[in-house]
Amino acid sequence: MGGEDERPEVVRKLASVQEISAIDPIDGADNIECATILGWTVVVAKDYHFKPGDLVCFFEIDSFLPVQPQYEFLRKSSYRSHPDIGEGFRIKTCKLRGCLSQGLALPHEEIFPYHAIAHEVGTDVTEVLGVRKYDPPIHTGSGPGVIRGDCKGNFPSFVRKTDQERIQNIHNWVMAHHQGEYEATLKVDGTSLTAYRYMDERGVCSRNWDLKEDTEDRRSEYWAIVKKSGLYDALMEINRNIAVQAELMGPGIQRNRENFDKHKFFIFDIWDIDQQRHLTPLERFGLVRQLFAWLTPDEEDCWAHVPVIEYVTIDDSWTLQKFLDYANRPSINHKIAEGVVFKSVKPNGISFKCISNQFLLKEKD
Repeated sequence: MGGEDERPEVVRKLASVQEISAIDPIDGADNIECATILGWTVVVAKDYHFKPGDLVCFFEIDSFLPVQPQYEFLRKSSYRSHPDIGEGFRIKTCKLRGCLSQGLALPHEEIFPYHAIAHEVGTDVTEVLGVRKYDPPIHTGSGPGVIRGDCKGNFPSFVRKTDQERIQNIHNWVMAHHQGEYEATLKVDGTSLTAYRYMDERGVCSRNWDLKEDTEDRRSEYWAIVKKSGLYDALMEINRNIAVQAELMGPGIQRNRENFDKHKFFIFDIWDIDQQRHLTPLERFGLVRQLFAWLTPDEEDCWAHVPVIEYVTIDDSWTLQKFLDYANRPSINHKIAEGVVFKSVKPNGISFKCISNQFLLKEKD
């Protein structure tokens, strides 16, 4: 993962060259076995004759593979037609013969004859293989619960996107270089919303796009809740170039697992545009109090800070399994949370997420 002070890659490696570290049998299974890749367990076909040290093309969960002949064996279990990204094969968490399988591993030589590419472990092959991230489609159209927002441009380059690396990919690196105190917050299941002030400009973004403001013919739900909450005005009053990053939840979003009766956003990060860094937890809470100090009760009802579980000290006792067990907990209103996000309390500290396997096994498209 690089040197001691390097942060994990912001761009997620959905598809990469990896090495098998272990192969284990699955009780009662004649045709499949369990491979360990990074911190993941992956069910693989015995016909591949994998052994420790073999190179594979590894597709993480949430990968959306293009419709190509080499992936056609996935059609029955994994084919999806997505309104935004078209047809493909979705890789998700499942259990096979009682074994947790998270990802897809294919023989290196089976995939790469089609591509002139380096064969080093860790090589990101997401783009060259045409793999995209699968996000469940958001309810669009008309009527109550619709989340709408027309694009005016790409996500602004002066704000870092909200993606977090998963602990399964960086556990050894965290243990070696980044033990210490962390803020542990619930990972809530909604859609990304970023509201920013940069110089004299205010903007609102979805996960990937800078969005147009309301027009007479088209109402943006993203812009609407930012204005309703008072954040729109507060961004100018605070007189700082910042981006408030939140998860928008409620009707029409991710099946509204928390059963909210109206839209609400949960702040989980603030990006300092001038310093190009996330605020520490202490700095974030101080600025949130300033931003929303003068709100009325009605305005307060459409926003909150994401729930903080506790502050924890990560030390040698934090095995990968301990992280996974920690993530299995209740959410705000649902008995199963999406997971937990860990943020270092240090300036320029790292952050990462641990998604609950209970959540992933029950996740629906």
